[in-house]
Amino acid sequence: MTDTEFADSTSADFAALHSAWERQEERADRRTALLATLLFNAHRGKQPAAKIEDFMPQKPLTAEQIAAQNQAFAAAFAATARASQEVARG
Repeated sequence: MTDTEFADSTSADFAALHSAWERQEERADRRTALLATLLFNAHRGKQPAAKIEDFMPQKPLTAEQIAAQNQAFAAAFAATARASQEVARG
């Protein structure tokens, strides 16, 4: 794609290009994960066999997932703090 073609592209064009790029990256990651799985399983000894997914990169969390994790952490921290205060009071 030339600079002019890129400058003239619409958001739909960009979305299609980005989607194609993501699929290409997913395939490349899968090929690398396959090799890592083969190497691991060939030398695993008594460990359980690995799956390709074990070597795939993690997808970034969405804003909603991050917010849910933060809320769960805050609730757990608050509960721990309350329990510590009760123990300190006797």
